[in-house]
Amino acid sequence: MTKVPAGGPERPGPGDGAALDNIAVLNNSAVPDDSAVLDRSCLTDLADQLASPEAAAQFAAVFVEMLPERVQAIEEPLADIRVQAARTAALSLGSSAAMIGAQQLVRDAGLINQHLKTGSLDAAREVAARLSADAAAVAAAIEDLLAGQ
Repeated sequence: MTKVPAGGPERPGPGDGAALDNIAVLNNSAVPDDSAVLDRSCLTDLADQLASPEAAAQFAAVFVEMLPERVQAIEEPLADIRVQAARTAALSLGSSAAMIGAQQLVRDAGLINQHLKTGSLDAAREVAARLSADAAAVAAAIEDLLAGQ
């Protein structure tokens, strides 16, 4: 199973104009469409809500940094049949993923929660089996965005 890199991207600092510019032009039609993985308009909305593209870029960087632990917080309880812990972790991942537009992670987390809610542990484990790969794709998309690609 592919794991999300533990280090994540470097956090954009106050002088990191590239990351700020990238957040500011997210809705530009010249930006490649990777909306199946990352809905960039959510980051634009977050930047607007925070009145700070820098804060939105920082949130995205921290999200990527925390992804390995969030995925592990779902996988481990599923292996140990700790349903409530897995549901709590899935809800947490889904909420923060929605804030930055990580659509596939929102779907994965929602499915895991729904399967656990209905007692379908095996179905939840099947979704969780692809969670690391989906998280890696989201991390790569965010890293590319923050790097200006």
